[in-house]
Amino acid sequence: MKEFFRLWAEHDKFGYMGKIGFICGVFALVITVLLALPQFIKVVKERKTGKNVNFTSFWIFNSGLLLWIVFAGFMPGGLVPPLVANLASVLLYSVMIFFLYFYKEWENKEAKRKGLIIVGAILTLKGIFAIILSALWLTDQSVNVQILDNGIVDRTNAILPVITQEWLQIAMGVIIPIFTAVAFIPQIIEGFKRKSFQGVSLVFSLAALVMNVLWWMYWFAFGLGQSFSVVSILTLSWQTVSIAIFLINFAGSLIYSEKSIQQAA
Repeated sequence: MKEFFRLWAEHDKFGYMGKIGFICGVFALVITVLLALPQFIKVVKERKTGKNVNFTSFWIFNSGLLLWIVFAGFMPGGLVPPLVANLASVLLYSVMIFFLYFYKEWENKEAKRKGLIIVGAILTLKGIFAIILSALWLTDQSVNVQILDNGIVDRTNAILPVITQEWLQIAMGVIIPIFTAVAFIPQIIEGFKRKSFQGVSLVFSLAALVMNVLWWMYWFAFGLGQSFSVVSILTLSWQTVSIAIFLINFAGSLIYSEKSIQQAA
């Protein structure tokens, strides 16, 4: 709670846009954390993975969430909302991906057993990495990093380095958002190709769209606070692309779910 009010105070100095950005960040954080639940519930409830589910999209998105943790943790000052949200989301999303494989059609039981072992191992390693990185960052912020009386940040005892090179910040700002921005292009192509989006939860598609809009507003407010640095502009640009992609995904889900209902009637 103390950290919450500290962050509110930091955003408050940017005026009403800072407050709006902070509120959007909080809601975006919650949706990001819970994003995997609709798809997870759908798969477990139906006990099958739709044939039109594109696993590539889910893997790219999961990797993108992990990279956002890296981005948030190594940037100067740290970005608390993205780091916390993406840590929880990586873990929940990994569980959801595992069940997507668990309920997919396999050639035989042996193939399923080996496949689940490999998938489980990869997801576990990614989860462990995310937890360790986040724990180290939180340790630095709460214990190792000191703010001196003159306002200078003393990182002498910090475990994790901070990326201060502008070119590297820009590179991360360009590369990392690509993963979450374009992740569902393969799924969209698969959906329109098969004329079916039934394998993907409609609630998931809507939540992903709303989440991206809220993160866009958060990054816009964050950009205002930094007078729109190159990194914030790049991140905001990719967030815009992501909104467009998830809007297409949601539209496809609506169109073909509506057609399915009409055909069933």
